[in-house]
Amino acid sequence: LRNIVGNETGGHDVAILMSGGTDSCTLLFTALRLGKKVHCYTFRPENEDTYDSIKAKEICDIFNVPITMIDLPEVNIVNDFKLLASKYNCKKKTQYECTWPYIYTFPIIKEKYILSGLAADGYYGVSKKAMIHFRHTLEKMQEFRRSYFKDNPNPAGYLQLKQFCEEYNKILCVPYLDDSVYNYFYTKT
Repeated sequence: LRNIVGNETGGHDVAILMSGGTDSCTLLFTALRLGKKVHCYTFRPENEDTYDSIKAKEICDIFNVPITMIDLPEVNIVNDFKLLASKYNCKKKTQYECTWPYIYTFPIIKEKYILSGLAADGYYGVSKKAMIHFRHTLEKMQEFRRSYFKDNPNPAGYLQLKQFCEEYNKILCVPYLDDSVYNYFYTKT
């Protein structure tokens, strides 16, 4: 992760899309270890803390990293979802859920380079589909990972995130989609 983040972001400050989970925390630790100036961004539904927003703030407080809490307005939700369908080509439920916050997050991000732990869950097989059909053997897990990362042009809504970055003139770094990370995890149970 250090090589990927270091090579893709150079000496620049970085924004991290922070959930407080393992994926974004690992990127935070990596960026800090590289000596980067980091600013984290997280979100919640209109002034209602969620488990993720609480954990994101706790982690940032522990490591003395600034965090911006973005409140997602629910009043525009119908129009937001129409926009997600028409402009951002969201089709699956998870694409809507994961992309919706970007409408309100990206206009606030100041840093040019953005780190995201997007798609890391695919290595652990935590989706319902993976747990039901692919968890029993390493070969099944490898089959799941191949279909998730190699046969899928849009793992975890990557194309939507990339579109937001292009729209807001940001440079995206998604280490968990790098081939070296895939190759590392591929043989792990």
